[in-house]
Amino acid sequence: MSAHRHQRLDRRRLKERVDYFFSSNVRSRTQVAEFATRMSELGEVAVVGGMLRNLFLEGNREFTSDVDFVIDCSSVSEFERTMIVIGAKQNRFGGFGVSLGKWEVDIWPLQRTWAAMKGYVEVKKLADLLKVTFFNWDEIIYELNSHELITAPNYFEWIANRLLEINLEPNPNPLGNAIRSIRYAWRWNAEFGPCLANHVYSQLHEHGWEKFVHNESLSFSHRVLDRLNGSELIERLRNYVQSQSRMPFKLGIRSHQAPLPFG
Repeated sequence: MSAHRHQRLDRRRLKERVDYFFSSNVRSRTQVAEFATRMSELGEVAVVGGMLRNLFLEGNREFTSDVDFVIDCSSVSEFERTMIVIGAKQNRFGGFGVSLGKWEVDIWPLQRTWAAMKGYVEVKKLADLLKVTFFNWDEIIYELNSHELITAPNYFEWIANRLLEINLEPNPNPLGNAIRSIRYAWRWNAEFGPCLANHVYSQLHEHGWEKFVHNESLSFSHRVLDRLNGSELIERLRNYVQSQSRMPFKLGIRSHQAPLPFG
């Protein structure tokens, strides 16, 4: 099978999984779909973030994480009034969060995209969100109105090769993204591209392994880092960075308990 055809099949498979999520009535998914429909009355809505990545890697059965939306609304003030009416609570970076059955849902106005507000990227439409993610594995959105997946050209190839790299480095949580990088490597057997390896090593050098372990415990109920040999990982990253290699960095810390991703 050609790589191009394989990517078409992967795209179709992921779209089927997203469509199923928003049409299924199990596990309170209907509440999320109804919320998205209501938000669509204010503007175009897209799914962003880890939901799409996780559905691709593990499918609907294993997906239990938060659902993130971005809305391209004509009036931010009207959006905010609607959030207050439904009892949503304001979160970081100008977004709102709401609990819908079993799901925690966050939604942000497109106009408050962090990278755009800081002047790193020009964001005028939902598709521009591909340029603002920290990880290349998050360069994907699903537009609810058109039921269309929009991805970076090499998106499915990156994941097939388990190559995790930086898309846009400036971000409001560099330490948190370094921690997530290691968690992704553990969970999905990911390898770091050179820029990501440098970023993780820089954060380890600045904060130390104990800070990594502590911050993970504050943010995640399922802990990974305290199972790993931090000193060994730091040493291997140091050697890799000093070598100035352009090959992917293999962490070699794959979880034998995590669900295996489909091929």
